[in-house]
Amino acid sequence: GITDYGAATNYINVYAFGGIAAVAAIVLAVAYFACNDSNLYGMINAVENIKKLPHHGVCAVLAIVCAGLAAWLSTAGIAKSLEAIASLNCVFLPTVTVIMLCEFFMISRLLGHSHDLSHVPDAASLPVVRWPAFIALFAAGLVGVLTSGVIPGTEAFHVGVCSVQAWLTAIVVYMPLRVLEHRRSVATATTNTKRYIEKLWATEAAQSVELLK
Repeated sequence: GITDYGAATNYINVYAFGGIAAVAAIVLAVAYFACNDSNLYGMINAVENIKKLPHHGVCAVLAIVCAGLAAWLSTAGIAKSLEAIASLNCVFLPTVTVIMLCEFFMISRLLGHSHDLSHVPDAASLPVVRWPAFIALFAAGLVGVLTSGVIPGTEAFHVGVCSVQAWLTAIVVYMPLRVLEHRRSVATATTNTKRYIEKLWATEAAQSVELLK
């Protein structure tokens, strides 16, 4: 097989675009623009869901940060930059989906929940942070980044397939935390119900005493 990066790029160019560099440049530019626009949209929504901030300000800050990161990656060399982007994308982006699938298929059956997908709940009815998912995502990202070997000084941890290890970490961390959260919420709801009933009984007893007087 072809192991040289330049030769591999030329082969793909000839195979996919007939060797016409202009066509390849246009297709790649459109693809990169669409991909980055989608990523920017997702990041803006993520930030604004956590805290209400000016939309244009968030967009400008994220665009500058992402452009700076892209410039920094370009100084490390094309091959190294591509490896870093591919390694980090396969760690962070699918991990969120893995957690959602874990909640839908595994946690739902384990706890006996049924999800109503017929409507989208309002942001006000949802918690600001779902801590089991947040902690699982953080742990998975940490494991994925360390085992990817992208960051200088972490070559000793570069073992296995970083993306798969990140996904498995998300599942292993999310499931027990989610079950624990469910048990605490049930215990809290039970306690609140008991307190409400006791308060209701006390009120009815006081009213009965008043009527007897």
